[in-house]
Amino acid sequence: MTKKKVYAVLFTLLIPMVLLGCSGGGQVEEMGYQDFKETIGEEDFTGFAYILSNFKAEEDGYLNSIIDVFEEENASLVFYNDQQASDRTHEIFNEDSGKIDLYLPTNDIAYIVDGEVVAEFEIDEQITMNEGRKALSSFINENKE
Repeated sequence: MTKKKVYAVLFTLLIPMVLLGCSGGGQVEEMGYQDFKETIGEEDFTGFAYILSNFKAEEDGYLNSIIDVFEEENASLVFYNDQQASDRTHEIFNEDSGKIDLYLPTNDIAYIVDGEVVAEFEIDEQITMNEGRKALSSFINENKE
């Protein structure tokens, strides 16, 4: 076999491995409030969801830590950032927060299966530290499909 053929065979074998290694199953998606509420409220929704509604969480960069951990774990997360919302959207969110029949994972990451909350992970200042990141990583791995 010539060098050219050997390289061609190696190239053919390496391309699928590289493509598989680069394709991530996880995705972190920020949504507007209405889309977020509708998505997690669907009967067939399964996944992780989070609402950042705390000023301290916004100021101290909790979201960056959360996103980093989800990307490291190749897991999907949908989230809504109320701190970045318009005043009107914030008012609607506050009104909805009081509704008993509507679940909104405020300052917790919720794992939802078929529209039902099965686990929650409290987000606090520990999320920016190594121990908090490890705990979130464990929570993700215990629950992701």
